[in-house]
Amino acid sequence: MAPITYFKYYNFFIHNINDAFHTSFIKPELFLPLGISFFTFQQISYLLDYYRGITTKPRFLYYALVVCFFPHLIAGPILIYRDIIPQLKDLRTYGISWRNICIGLGLISLGLFKKVVIADSISPWVGEVFNNNEPLKFWDAWIGALSYTYQIYFDFSGYSDMAIGLGKLFNVSLPVNFNSPYKSTSIIDFWRRWHITLSRFLREYVYIALGGNRGTELRRYVNVFTTMLLGGLWHGAGWNFIVWGGAHGLIICINHLWRKVNQRLGIPIFKPLAWLMTFTSVIFCWVMFRAQSFTQGWEFIKVMTGLQTAELGVLPLKRLACIAFLTIACLTLPENWEWTNFNNKKETKVKLAICFVLIIISVLFISENPSEFLYFQF
Repeated sequence: MAPITYFKYYNFFIHNINDAFHTSFIKPELFLPLGISFFTFQQISYLLDYYRGITTKPRFLYYALVVCFFPHLIAGPILIYRDIIPQLKDLRTYGISWRNICIGLGLISLGLFKKVVIADSISPWVGEVFNNNEPLKFWDAWIGALSYTYQIYFDFSGYSDMAIGLGKLFNVSLPVNFNSPYKSTSIIDFWRRWHITLSRFLREYVYIALGGNRGTELRRYVNVFTTMLLGGLWHGAGWNFIVWGGAHGLIICINHLWRKVNQRLGIPIFKPLAWLMTFTSVIFCWVMFRAQSFTQGWEFIKVMTGLQTAELGVLPLKRLACIAFLTIACLTLPENWEWTNFNNKKETKVKLAICFVLIIISVLFISENPSEFLYFQF
C-alpha cells in the first residue's frame, strides 16, 4: 500500500493540509505509475486470501506471471489469484485452441470498435462542455452529462472486452467485467453489472472486512457507505471522486432501506420508472466523476436541476438523436461476450467476417480521431 499511497495520494493530502492549516508544504512532481491501482489490488487480494487460507503459496513463476499479465493492467478487469492460478497449472492452457482464438479476435474487434468508433467520437462533445470556462447552458450541461455517460461506458467496456479477448488468445479466461449495466432497475443491480470485478473486490476485501451485514441495520449501512467512499477515493485523488463514491453509497443504502420498507407496504414497482430513476441517478453521479473539481461538478448539477438559473442554449438535435440511439442500443443489444459464442462453423465464419469489417472501420477511425485515455488517474 505504501507505493500507491505515496504516488497517488501524497499530493492530495498535502494540498488539503495546506488549505486547512495555511501551511506551505512543497508538493513534489509525481508521475503515477501506469496501472498501479490494478496490480496493487491484485496483490492485496492474494495476501488476504493467503492469510485466510483460501489460497496456497504458488510457485514464484506463476505469481510473477499473474502480476505481469499485460492485458488487464491498464483498465482491468481486476484479477484475483484463485481465478487465474488453476488455469496456469492446466497444461491445456499452453496449447492452441482455435475456438479461443476466434472468441479472442471477436472480443478484440468488438471492444476496439466500442472504444475508437463510439467512445472517441463522443469524446469531443464531452470536452466542449467540461473543459469550457464560459457560463454553462442548460442543454449543454445535459448533453455533456449524457455524452460522458456513454463515453465512459463504451470506453471502459471496450477496454475490458479487448483485455478478455487478449486473454483468450493465451487460453486464459479473464472474468467478465460488464453485463449491460444501463439496463439496471436499481442502483444495487447497477453495481452487480458495472465493473463487476471491482464490485467483487470491494465486497470481499472491504465490505466484509468492515463487518458486512453482521450487526445492526445501521452498522450495515455504515459499512456500505464506507466501502463506496473508499471505492470513490480509489478512482482518483480528488474530492469529486470521494463525493461520487459517497453518493453511490448513500443511494445504495436508500435502495436497501426502500426494499425493506416495501416488503411491508407492497407498493408495485413499475420497471420503466425504476429504470429511469436509476439511470438518472447514475448520470448525476457521472457528472461529479468527470468534473475537474467538486465545485465544477456541483455547478453542473445545479444547472441541470434548475437550482441555478442558466440560459437554455440551442438543443443539438443531431447529438440528442445519437444519444437516443445509444440508449436504445444499450437497452436491447447483448454484451460482446454473449455475442461471441461461436456455435458452428457457418456462424463462426459470418461473425468473424463481421469482426474483420469492424476492425477495418476502427483502424480508419483511429487515423482520423485522437484517442483519449481516461484512466491516467488509476
